[in-house]
Order: sequence, then C-alpha cells, then structure tokens
Amino acid sequence: MQAAHCALVVALKSAPDDPDFAIARQHLQAAIALSDEYQRIYWSIFWKTSPEKLKRKIRFQCHELAFDTYSHMIELAILVNKYAAD
Repeated sequence: MQAAHCALVVALKSAPDDPDFAIARQHLQAAIALSDEYQRIYWSIFWKTSPEKLKRKIRFQCHELAFDTYSHMIELAILVNKYAAD
C-alpha cells in the first residue's frame, strides 16, 4: 500500500488543472487520503505483542480501506482514459 500511496501522490503532482479533469482529481485525492489512513492504522499497533482480537480488527479496517482506495483508483483510471480519449 505504501508504494501505491507514493505513486498516487506523484500522480497528483502531475495531474492537469483542467476543469474536465476535476472529478478524476477528486478520486485521486480520495485515494491518497484513504491510503494515508491505511498506513496510519496499520502502524498504530505492535504486531508481535498485540492481542489477536486487536490484530483482526486492524486487519479488517485495513482491508476495507484498501478496497476503497483501489475502488477510487479504478474510477480514476476510467476517467483518465476518457480524458485522454477526448
């Protein structure tokens, strides 16, 4: 997820400021925020010493965040392809 977060941040810096690209930019910003939250939650515990119940809870939250992040990335890819085609 960390590599995806870095790639998304670089993509945001390279994204055009075109009004036609605004919705794609919003998906990109949402994906960045979600991947940042993933990193924050994942590293919020000590994995070797934490109870299994807490580990399951953190894994579940991280799986949901990863799914949401990649959902935004898929929407972003669709919009970028449409933008490039135009």
